[in-house]
Amino acid sequence: MKQIIINIPEETQMINLNILITGDQVDVKHDGDQLQPDQIINEVCRYMQVTPEKLKSKLRHNRITRARKLAMYSLRMNTRLSFTEIGNNMNRNHSTVITALRQTNNWIETHYQPFEREFRHIQRRMEDLKIQNQKNADLLVTTGVTEETQR
Repeated sequence: MKQIIINIPEETQMINLNILITGDQVDVKHDGDQLQPDQIINEVCRYMQVTPEKLKSKLRHNRITRARKLAMYSLRMNTRLSFTEIGNNMNRNHSTVITALRQTNNWIETHYQPFEREFRHIQRRMEDLKIQNQKNADLLVTTGVTEETQR
């Protein structure tokens, strides 16, 4: 019987692992450079000083709606989520996501300064998070996965 033991540091975010065991060989692959929706939403909320609950609520205050659109746009740019999946993460339907993405694209095309500044900051932070996720995943794969064989 083979047993895989995985030690995950407490500060590690969620990482998807694919483990293939063939005979005596263990092959581990990860998608550590992928961001999770909660990471993006939490970072947008932190920067925009909005709680995740308010971001996902029906409130329509300017700061909250701009943060919501920024989160949707960041989710689209930094994940492989569909419009429906983004909507599910934001308590919205897919058509609301499409409308928000059209507006944010318009803001980018017209160089709307507040959004450009916010988006640049969030994108820099997303790149930092991707690097940290990759380091955590590499550390996990190289030092945290051990194999014990029991007979």
